[in-house]
Amino acid sequence: GITLKQFVGLARCNGLESSVYQPETGGHRLSVAQTLSEVRFRELVNDHCSQKVGKRTFLAVSYSRQAVDQTGDGHFSPVAAFDDETDSVLVLDTARFKYPPYFIGLSKLYNALLPHDKASNGPRGCVALRRKPLTSTRCRVCADAADTNQPPATDATLATGLTGLVRLIRLSGSTQNNDEDLLSS
Repeated sequence: GITLKQFVGLARCNGLESSVYQPETGGHRLSVAQTLSEVRFRELVNDHCSQKVGKRTFLAVSYSRQAVDQTGDGHFSPVAAFDDETDSVLVLDTARFKYPPYFIGLSKLYNALLPHDKASNGPRGCVALRRKPLTSTRCRVCADAADTNQPPATDATLATGLTGLVRLIRLSGSTQNNDEDLLSS
């Protein structure tokens, strides 16, 4: 798996801007992270699902699978919809072989952001992602995506967690990049 810091670094390497939100639960928070309460999380979900923040923006959550009664632990998935009547969030699980898309109560998903990631000793959280204008220079690996407390990960390992989300964001806009270009940063 990857840490929230690595996820944000990979997003930047793949032409995305990000806004990071983490709950204040102690431990090591990212310096760029904004505070995330359940009220703020609800606002972010509503804003991104209704596209109040603009077209082609996405919200990805970094959560504990154990906290939502699933196998495994840390995981990243995009949030696709919010249902007011049931106060539920539609999560598009990126490990479709394991779990299909599912609705989960907003409070339960927020509580799954609270357990600390053992690898980073910090809270999980969510990341608002949007395309930024493509530039002529794209890095191979962002320097701050590396976590010195983690063993080095291969490009394939790091890319796996973000590939589907990057493809979704890139393909949602007009771009001439093909799938091979998506990960050739």
